[in-house]
Formats: sequence, structure tokens, C-alpha cells
Amino acid sequence: MKRRISDLLDSVPADPVELKEVTPLSSSRIKELTMSKLEHREMREKKHRTGLRRLGFNILVAAATISLLTVTVSAAEYIFGAGDWFKGRMEQQLEEGRTQARWEDPDANVAETISQGQIDTVNRLGQSFQEQTVTQNGASMTMTAAYGDAHVMHAYVRVKAPQGTVLPDDILYNFFSHREGEDGFDYLTVADGSPYAMGGYIIEASPLEDGDPTDNKKDFDIAITGQLGQEAAFNDGVAKYLHLGGLFEQVVDANGDEDGYEPFFTGDFTFDIGLINQAEVCKVDVSKAGYGGHVVRQWTHEGVPHNEGCAPYDENGVHTEEYDYTVSPDYLYISPLTAQWKCHFTCTDERIAPGLQFQIVMKDGTTAVGIGGGGGELGDDFSSGLTIFSAPLDLDQVDYILIGDPNVGEPMRLELPR
Repeated sequence: MKRRISDLLDSVPADPVELKEVTPLSSSRIKELTMSKLEHREMREKKHRTGLRRLGFNILVAAATISLLTVTVSAAEYIFGAGDWFKGRMEQQLEEGRTQARWEDPDANVAETISQGQIDTVNRLGQSFQEQTVTQNGASMTMTAAYGDAHVMHAYVRVKAPQGTVLPDDILYNFFSHREGEDGFDYLTVADGSPYAMGGYIIEASPLEDGDPTDNKKDFDIAITGQLGQEAAFNDGVAKYLHLGGLFEQVVDANGDEDGYEPFFTGDFTFDIGLINQAEVCKVDVSKAGYGGHVVRQWTHEGVPHNEGCAPYDENGVHTEEYDYTVSPDYLYISPLTAQWKCHFTCTDERIAPGLQFQIVMKDGTTAVGIGGGGGELGDDFSSGLTIFSAPLDLDQVDYILIGDPNVGEPMRLELPR
């Protein structure tokens, strides 16, 4: 029986696997971990008032070599490319990811700055549009640049609200109202005659740092993550249309709970976000990288209800799990922005569904920060997933990949095909 991991949590991405912890996950364990991290994330967002809605949870990953068709540097002159538009946002993402990684692991060795190689990668992955601008009801939106691979896309949107409207920094924004009982809305469509329809996807809007939070202008990074296994690819040249319904502020009640969205303005803001590029996918040879063993682990979560079916816990709320398991990797594909994996497993605890544990190390000794996204599948004896990198990387700087569980044996070091 096949089940989609994304279905287990009502579109909340499953907690990704990490090398430094033992993280075989059952559906109940996934939910427990997710609820715990969401609680911590909400506390941090209230404390720092970033106004950002984050997608997924951080893991330590990186990527491999790349060959792309779309270029933004000519022999005659330098063209202002997508990487130049997104440099500030990439720095912002790296800072957020670094904070998250060190919160999870104080000793995390994470890159400090975005390199020119990363910017060049985005320039090749994307394009600068001729400032597609749509004006509705006294407001305008401009789509300036975008980059992406088959599974994930980032679009740079500049918003100008009606005169006299203030767009502050310390609120949560959305381009859709999401009101209870509201009719469904196709946020992403393909052109008539396209070879496929759009499948499942997640859209997340994050405001960029604003030099003047008291005016009516604000820049956003709209991240679109497609679900693993769907036919649609963001970089295949098929015309795709992003439909934005206006700009909305998320309203919260006195307890800090979400209570719908109030509009700054509404309208039909539609943009063609079709991209054409070919990102080389690096296939890592994982045929001999199986691992497993005997595991005894304990944990506790303060303030998080205990779920039915989770590991037994004592009067102090300490959970204990003990089981034997094996993992046999089927594949690991790494591209400039994403990594796909699948593995088969055995486990003596039927609540546990192991995922592939991997860590990708850069030549300077750092590990890159990524986020879980894209869902996956969970079967009786297999699991699969998609990892989205939080910031594009200079893929030539990948040194090696570690696969395995350090708690049950020495992880295997694998080299990338060059």
C-alpha cells in the first residue's frame, strides 16, 4: 500500500532526515516532531517578528555539478541576471538557515556568506523578465526575475500598494486570502494545450528586507515547490501562469492564533513564469551504501501533547524507542537546487519508517543549509523524499557525501562523479 508523506500531515512537509541524529520516522513520530518544531518556530517568529512564513525544517545538505542552457553573461557585456536580483534574498535565507541549524546543533559548521559562484548559478538557472507589470484597483505588481529547476522555483515580485497604504515589516503577508469557506482558486496553471496539468504544490511568500517599512512598496520572494512525482517541471519551457489575488495581512487573535487574512488590496495579477533551462542531475552511486543496526533512543517534548501510537513514555514524559532496522538506498539524485532520494527498509517497530540519512560536505569543510519540501511517498517497506536547498550553491565546491547512521556504524563516504 502506497501512501504520500504529504498526505500524512495535511500538506505540512514531513520532518527531513539528518545525518547527525537517528531519524527513522513513523507517521505519529513525524507529527510529534513537526508539532514540536512548529511550536518552537512560532515562539521564535513572535520574538523576532520577522514577518516571514517558513516552509519546512532545516537539514544539512548541499549539491553537485551543473550544466545549464540559459546564460546571462555575454562576450560583449554583463547582463543583470536573476542571481543579481536574488542576491539579497539568498543572503537573508542563509542567515535564517544558519540560525535554525545552530539552534538545532550549536556546533553546526555553516557557510557565512553567499559566494559569487552561487550567484552565477542562479544567473544560469533563471532569467530576468522585461518587468511584467499588472495594475489593478490602484495597486501594481511587477514580476522582475525568477529561477528554478524541475521541482522548485523562486520569483521576485515588487508590490506597490495604493497611495497612502503602509506595508510594515512586522506582519505576516500572503498573496491569497485563504478565508474559510472560500471557493478554491488555481494559483498556478499551464497554458491550453500543455502536455500535462499542474499537480500538487506549495506556495510561500517571504518579504525581502525593506529600506523603508513606512511606504507602500515591498519586494517579495515567492517560492513554489512542486510535489515529488508530478509531471510538471518548472524549467521545461511550458508556459505557466502564476495568479495572485492581491496582498493580504494575516490576522491573529489575542492568543496568537491565525484568524484569517485582511486585504491591503485585491485583484487579478497574472504572470507568465515559464522558464527554460536544463539542470544536470548528478546520480550518486549508493548501491553499496546500506546501513542499519540496533537503536535505543529517548526524547521528550515539553508542552506538546503525546500522540496516540507514539513511543511509550514515563511519568516525566520521556519517550523510549528500541528497535533494529536496515536501510538499502535505491537512488540519490542531486541537482543545483534539490536532492531526490528513495530507499527500502526493514524495521522491527512497525511505527518506524526509516528515511535515507545523508550529509553533503563542501570543500571548505562547511555544510550547506537546506529545507524539507516536496513531499514524497511512504510504503510498507520503502520511503522517498525531496530536499529543497534553502540557498543555491556553487556546486563545483561539493567535496563528498556521507551516507549512514553514525549511531549504528561509520557513515560511508562517497565521491561525486566528475
